[in-house]
Amino acid sequence: MDKDQIFAEIKKEGFSPMYFSVPAGFEYPTHSHETRKLLVFLDGTMTVKVGDETFHCGPRDRILIPGNIHHSAIVGNNGCNFFWSEKI
Repeated sequence: MDKDQIFAEIKKEGFSPMYFSVPAGFEYPTHSHETRKLLVFLDGTMTVKVGDETFHCGPRDRILIPGNIHHSAIVGNNGCNFFWSEKI
């Protein structure tokens, strides 16, 4: 699937995707959101910590983060391109 097809699939699931291209080593500090979030990875890598679990994400991986759960992330050595989405 290409980027546009993945975008369309995410929309069909009721999410509102936004595209992000993040440089290597960028860190998202621990935070939370009221609504659940869906991350869909296109290329590159990102290590995402959700609560007490750690996920090593790469191309075509998806992670659903429940609302009000603390999470953080660090982008891998080659950067990361992904869709960040929340329910519409």
